[in-house]
Amino acid sequence: MNGLSKSNVVCQPQSARRAAPPVYRPVLENPVSQLKSVHARTAQPQNLPAHTGAGASRVVSTAARRPIMPSRSIQQYRVLAGNKILGVMPAKKPWGGYPYAVVNGALLPAQTPGAHAAPDDFLTNVGGNAANVVNHPGGYSLRVSDDSNLAIEDSNLNLRQPKSFYATQQVVTDANLELGRVGSAFRLQGGAHHLTILTGWWGTKNLLAVTPVYNGGNADNAPQNCNEMAGRVLGTGTARFTNDAGTAASVASQRIGGISEERWRALYRNLAITPQQLEDHQASRYVNHRDDAEVRRRQANEHAKPEVGDAFMIATIGHGVPQPNGLSRVLDVASGLHRDLGWSYHFAGVVARSGNDRVTLENYARGDNRVANADPRWYFQMYGEAQGQSFHEFYSARPDYANPVTISVANPNRPAPDPWWQPVVDAVVGASG
Repeated sequence: MNGLSKSNVVCQPQSARRAAPPVYRPVLENPVSQLKSVHARTAQPQNLPAHTGAGASRVVSTAARRPIMPSRSIQQYRVLAGNKILGVMPAKKPWGGYPYAVVNGALLPAQTPGAHAAPDDFLTNVGGNAANVVNHPGGYSLRVSDDSNLAIEDSNLNLRQPKSFYATQQVVTDANLELGRVGSAFRLQGGAHHLTILTGWWGTKNLLAVTPVYNGGNADNAPQNCNEMAGRVLGTGTARFTNDAGTAASVASQRIGGISEERWRALYRNLAITPQQLEDHQASRYVNHRDDAEVRRRQANEHAKPEVGDAFMIATIGHGVPQPNGLSRVLDVASGLHRDLGWSYHFAGVVARSGNDRVTLENYARGDNRVANADPRWYFQMYGEAQGQSFHEFYSARPDYANPVTISVANPNRPAPDPWWQPVVDAVVGASG
């Protein structure tokens, strides 16, 4: 449980090789280690809180907030490159092959590794306070949302981390309304640069270059660690939402693996089972007995669908063995490989959405222990809902996690939606008044 107190190492890349916390184990969900330390070993465990309690359910959504609608197939964002990227508006529209992107001299700035090329540094100089931002030299590709209202440089985040994205004014307006409603520290602003998406012979979408504003000012003052950044997007206390999210991720993996609340309590009370065995059992059940219906019902993994002002969270499941280099070694059940991990989870706050596609504002601990202090290395990324485009698939494909589970972290500041019949009551009250 000291993973939370050492917040300077959460979301830290393996390449940093700094001291890392053990794999995150929420205290509310798995207090077995506390039980096993009782000298008599006959003490009865504390009453475990219900995982569907008001606090947890408001902070983290592990159940569907809206039905899966089978009537509309999920469309993929498109990656436009080559002859799909036009420098200026053509005198004659193409006969077919839509969409196209007209970049109009758009700069597509992104931070890149500095000249010293220190892993995950991305600064102009070692220990500096300016991100090494470089406009794209050309020959790039764009991710364009399924409805053509969003676009961003297509990047795997290794060598270029986008510092802007493109969106219609309506997307920016809607995002800012929602960010304001939940008390987020971030807003979005549209700049002078723009690009145009040609959606058909007669159809065009004008997209503004979008950058973030933090507390009404420079986004470079935003914090470094992923959970700190996500906390600012949500406008909520970082420690509480991090712990609650970790608990919900653990619970989600249990239920997906077919471990019920009752069964988990029974395992917890079994003094013959060590905490390590319990964690390994949880990971094995989660990977080998995955219930796809439960994944969908909880909107977990590739089905995670946070709204603007919410966040994605991906977390490692399984017991971590501390290593001399400060990392934590965890067995990845699916691959059979032991992975030395420098972090145990990652958060990404959602700041814009259109159709099935979401834009996140992210950062992570980069080895210089800035934690909640200002760090200029924030970046944007876009994820879709179609196969191969989800946040879960992107991060679980990396060796930074073992047996990963992804959930949506719901904003606790968001007012509960009105019941379906509220408009009728309002109309009646308005008419009678």
